[in-house]
Amino acid sequence: VWRKDIMKMRFLLILILILIPVTAFSLSIGETAPDFNLKDLEGKDVSLKDFKGKVVFINFWATWCPPCVREMPRLDEFYQKHKNEIILIGVNLGEKNKTIERFLQRVNVTFPIVKDKNKSIEKSYNILIRPSTFFIDKNGVIVDKRLGEISKEELDERSEKLLK
Repeated sequence: VWRKDIMKMRFLLILILILIPVTAFSLSIGETAPDFNLKDLEGKDVSLKDFKGKVVFINFWATWCPPCVREMPRLDEFYQKHKNEIILIGVNLGEKNKTIERFLQRVNVTFPIVKDKNKSIEKSYNILIRPSTFFIDKNGVIVDKRLGEISKEELDERSEKLLK
């Protein structure tokens, strides 16, 4: 009899874990975005606090992630259009320089890419889904986020809201 109870408890636990939305683990809208200090591909330091007073979009991605690959040209097009008013930073999650560089040569991305070599920022932002994009206002507050691939329309909509 107790084995059946244990089986039921396991089933319920698994069901609960499946039903808990992933967003519950991510940073919440209204929270201050955690600062970071990461290196770009040239070895220069890039820190979120350097962009205080500006609208910042942070995109977390990896080269092996198909949705990340699909959205890169879209993000770059957005960057080209808005680079004077919005900071867009791509945060690669834990890959080697050569892997990132080969990917960027193939995809031809021009917006700044930084490396989260030790995945410390991934942990700070509680990234569970790739890609994930956080939208940060001029005060450093997370005002929106997109877990998963983002469309051109979503980028335009969020930028309009933040630039008002």
